[in-house]
Amino acid sequence: MSEQNWAATHARWIWLSGQQKPDNAFVQFRKAFELGRSPAEAIVHVSADCRYLLFVNGEVVGRGPVTTDPRYKQVDVYDVATRLTAGVNVIAALVLQRHAKTSRLWPVRGGFVLQFDSAELSFGSDETWKARWASEYEADPPFMTHQYGHQEWLDTRQAEPGWLSAEFDDRHWQSAVVVSDSERYWPKELELRTVPHMRRIVRCPTRMIGYFSAGSNGRTPQTYYEPAKEIQQTYVGSSIVVWNADAITEPERGPVVLQENSSDGLGLVVDLGQEMYGYPFIEFEAPAGVVVDLAHGEALGRNRVVCLLLPESAAEQRYADRYTSRGGRQRWEIFDTKGARYLEAHFRNLQPDEDGRKRVKVFAVGMVESAAPVERETDFSCSDELMNRIFGICRRTMEVKNQDWHICDAAREQNMWIEPFQEMMHLQMFGRHEMHRQTLRMFARGQLADGFIPSTIPSIYDAEQTAANQYIFPTYTYPLVVYLDWLYGGPDPRHEEMLCVCERIFDVLFAYIGSEGVPRNTPGSHWCEWSGIDTRPSDVNSNVRDSWEVTFFAGHLVLSLECAARMAKALGKTQQAKRWLKAAREIRAAANRRYWSPQRRAYIDGIYDGRISESVSQTTNAMAVLARLGDEDRLHTALRTVCDPAACDVPSQVNQTTFFHEALAMLDMDALVPAEIRRLYGKMLEAGATTTWESEFALERSMGCCFGFAAHPLWTMVHQFLGVVPLEPGHRVFSVRVAPHDLAHAQGRVATPHGYIEVSWRRTAEDLTLDLVVPADCQAVVAPPRISGWQSVSAASLDGALCPLVPHPVAVSTYTVTTLPALTVGQGPHHIRFDRG
Repeated sequence: MSEQNWAATHARWIWLSGQQKPDNAFVQFRKAFELGRSPAEAIVHVSADCRYLLFVNGEVVGRGPVTTDPRYKQVDVYDVATRLTAGVNVIAALVLQRHAKTSRLWPVRGGFVLQFDSAELSFGSDETWKARWASEYEADPPFMTHQYGHQEWLDTRQAEPGWLSAEFDDRHWQSAVVVSDSERYWPKELELRTVPHMRRIVRCPTRMIGYFSAGSNGRTPQTYYEPAKEIQQTYVGSSIVVWNADAITEPERGPVVLQENSSDGLGLVVDLGQEMYGYPFIEFEAPAGVVVDLAHGEALGRNRVVCLLLPESAAEQRYADRYTSRGGRQRWEIFDTKGARYLEAHFRNLQPDEDGRKRVKVFAVGMVESAAPVERETDFSCSDELMNRIFGICRRTMEVKNQDWHICDAAREQNMWIEPFQEMMHLQMFGRHEMHRQTLRMFARGQLADGFIPSTIPSIYDAEQTAANQYIFPTYTYPLVVYLDWLYGGPDPRHEEMLCVCERIFDVLFAYIGSEGVPRNTPGSHWCEWSGIDTRPSDVNSNVRDSWEVTFFAGHLVLSLECAARMAKALGKTQQAKRWLKAAREIRAAANRRYWSPQRRAYIDGIYDGRISESVSQTTNAMAVLARLGDEDRLHTALRTVCDPAACDVPSQVNQTTFFHEALAMLDMDALVPAEIRRLYGKMLEAGATTTWESEFALERSMGCCFGFAAHPLWTMVHQFLGVVPLEPGHRVFSVRVAPHDLAHAQGRVATPHGYIEVSWRRTAEDLTLDLVVPADCQAVVAPPRISGWQSVSAASLDGALCPLVPHPVAVSTYTVTTLPALTVGQGPHHIRFDRG
């Protein structure tokens, strides 16, 4: 057995009689046992299909497992010794089985496995365990979004209080049923969890936004409405009386008391202060039968949570869940993860108490935030306060997204895409991270039978084993993302496996190289993440029938081939590297001939049914520059064209700007980049953003307000303002070439696998001084700064002594290295000064 695997020795997969594959069911398991004394160590291995919430003696131990391809099911490990006592103890679990795939669940059939080992006692899940269908959970509530899956509806009048305690009498529960032939569903050897468990941080609101009466105003009876629609359509009144409202931010000050005098409902809205990801909760006291609808959202409309959305995709989004009170004081924590900044709770069906008052006490409301432990985190500040605030929302975006699952956004999709921008920002923020490598490995294992890479994992589409119903860009992107992981995160034995996946990708794409020497008629959708590129085959109403070529993907293939070749060479696969470099040269030359438009003085977006696209876009021409499709004069011309609003048809969107800004920097044409960042992200900040939006029009178009794709200013701040770009894997060797633009000073530290790279610089009209700390066993290549108006550097000094500048490799982009005058320094602190020539 591999050291990375675990096989149960005295535990079996269990379920209970009835449905093996329910659409949306919760099951409770428990096992009471006796110990003579508190153990020094008690190890639990646990997994489930799909999700478990584990308790020991009523305390939450953890959640899991990480979603993976069921062929590589993972198991979690906990030491629960501190939660055990001498005498009777109980282990219990609440398990969700949702047979329909969602963006975060990959079910096979219902199952749960647990093994307990201590010096005194060992046991495992088997038919002696007790089990119960948790009928208090609605089996078929509406979907929240088509990616996320079902809402949570919970009627605690049907629940069995106390089932988490050792004293609970479970004799009336069913005996668990052992899953026969469990290896048909899950491997005998489960893979040990590779990413750390998330931390649980209780977040209370930062303010009460409002409270109100909630009436029906003569509508159809409320029972006909699902929570989001009920909340959105509620008639808001003012017949409410509230005591101790300020305690909503400080629960220890006692409950907030809300009393309604005329209507049968009341509501409140709170602000959590910033976007977060986790488990909304509310603790309250109310009579039995009171219905609580709890909405979560990223935006407000007239001081109400926007929880019912119909975006441009026409896929309705309904961000609310429902709970029915059992009476008395109780706490509801939603089982599955949500992303939100705002919560809105409605209490309906209020009945007068013995004093004739319709009253609810709220002891606490908020979010149990899911937060990943991190070893290091990049930091940045500069002379421009707006830039500092922009860095803050980029950092917060990456913190929210940093889960045990690589979510693209916090709220709507929570999909795992393989896509370079968010991966680059993740690596830029945290350095090496196991979650990122887990993602790459999952896509490697999920490679389709025809060699293409699936759009997402899990795939929520029917035709999984073909590219026909997939987006094509993950196939082009996967080699590039593997390269970024290698370059930023350092070498890993798994890169060999990933390089084999790249080889299969290239082989299948080579089969689509047409007589003109470029990719042609590749299958699937060519939509490119809101870029605006003319990719008409992705339009179901397209008139394209016979042939299609997309310039962006031709350039992307060139870039991916060259990056993979560099990795292959470093791993000793020289013949592979030569083959890929040869293919890159041939495709580059063909794309340059085929897609350059002398009339438009830029690269056109593509050719469809033999007709040249009329569209010229910034994203296509940015890729042409990064892939170096033409000579330097042509590339400069292309960028000048697309920087001219009169000549460019499609500017880059927020989540595609990384390529464009990097292309500008590569050719020293990026003077306007800081102003553009301020414009785009200043608009978000003015609207109250705490994370980066999917689009600058996110609020108008019902798009996401926490998207990793859009956090690209991180790249500008580290690569340009601090000037740090890796030259060798893991930043073992890195270049520093500061581009101050309009900043007077900047400082920061860059997270790498070897420690922090610390940079601080300040400039005057005549010089730039740089303080640099190089991590142990690393080397920095420091080139003169890129400052407008500086024609040359007259002198350079290192730690107080003049130092000659000699030619060295220096990164001019993430993907391109050139030779420039520079000096080299080893580990430790250094003071460097460049004098203007």
